[in-house]
Amino acid sequence: MLVTKLNDTPLTSLRQMVQLVEANSAPYLSFHLQPHYERVVLDAKNVVAVTAELLRSHGIAEDRSSDLRPAEPQAEASKQAKPKGAGSSSAAPGRKRGR
Repeated sequence: MLVTKLNDTPLTSLRQMVQLVEANSAPYLSFHLQPHYERVVLDAKNVVAVTAELLRSHGIAEDRSSDLRPAEPQAEASKQAKPKGAGSSSAAPGRKRGR
């Protein structure tokens, strides 16, 4: 099965589908499936309410892979590298620099 549309919006990637689900304000999520032109319609409020329970009962740690999770503010800050030499010393810890 291939999900081709979400709420009549054509999908180009799994990332796009995740973003559309998260931004959804409609009462339902309507997934269009190929190759048999099937449609799965879920109550959007119910999806949010039961997701944690479904994950827990099936022993699934996360609702998506790490590449599809929103960036955490702290992770973004740690990606910004310190300039070389900032706050570092070439002297061994606990030793004074040359005399």
